[in-house]
Amino acid sequence: MKKWLSAIMILMVALFVVACGSDKSADKEKNDEKKQEQKAEKKDKKTKEKGDEEQSNTAKSNEEKADDSSSENNDTKVTNDANKSKESTNTNESKSENKTTAKPTIAAPQISKSAFSVSNVEPITGGKVTTVYGSYAPTFIKDFGSLTIRVNQYKVEKVENPTKEINQYSPESSIQKGGYVVTIDFSIFNQTNQNLTYKPEQISLAGNTSVTGGSLDNFVPAKYKIKGSTSDPYVFSPGKTAEGFVTYILDEAKFEDLKSNPRLAVPNPSKMDNKAVKGDDEIAVFKVQ
Repeated sequence: MKKWLSAIMILMVALFVVACGSDKSADKEKNDEKKQEQKAEKKDKKTKEKGDEEQSNTAKSNEEKADDSSSENNDTKVTNDANKSKESTNTNESKSENKTTAKPTIAAPQISKSAFSVSNVEPITGGKVTTVYGSYAPTFIKDFGSLTIRVNQYKVEKVENPTKEINQYSPESSIQKGGYVVTIDFSIFNQTNQNLTYKPEQISLAGNTSVTGGSLDNFVPAKYKIKGSTSDPYVFSPGKTAEGFVTYILDEAKFEDLKSNPRLAVPNPSKMDNKAVKGDDEIAVFKVQ
């Protein structure tokens, strides 16, 4: 009996030991699992934090880039605006300079070809008056530095068998037996800022051996007379252009001499006004046939 009790006691102790070992092993396994879970949670947390940090850094970097790009764009815009403003200023300055440096020039001819072609000789002489040569565009211009003189158009009229009596004291009477009348449409421009005196009738027609002076009155209607200013036809106002006719009367012999070597002799304005720029006279070829 005692042996049986001893055996039973030994068996119970053994079972208790096994049970305790099993509980400890289970607890250990549970602790190990818990530790593994905690490690995994920490790892996940670190991974998430790292990802968040990287995302934050990326966002920050993008913001900085955006700021830099915006700053660069603003700088570029400011630079472009400054350049445009500078270009605009330069353009305005250039326009202003052009406006201030521009000076008046000789005016375009005002007397038309049709008006000029009408004879002012025939009503006075009668008889047969024929235009034997005409030039109806500007053929001569000379800038003397103070006055600019231009020939706008001119014509040569031949008078044959005059029928009207002309006062013997009138210069026009020199054509009473026939001859030629040369009419020149001149423009004279005063480019200075002061009055200048000039006598257009001193512009001469020169032939091979003869010289013929002009007239502001012979065969010149009042509306075509050259007037430098309202107060004096010989005083040319500053910045103004005066236009009108100068006529030349030639007999047969003088016209033949002119045809042999036709020239227009234009005196320098300084010969008549010491305020004008000094210089030489101008001699130009002047076709009459």
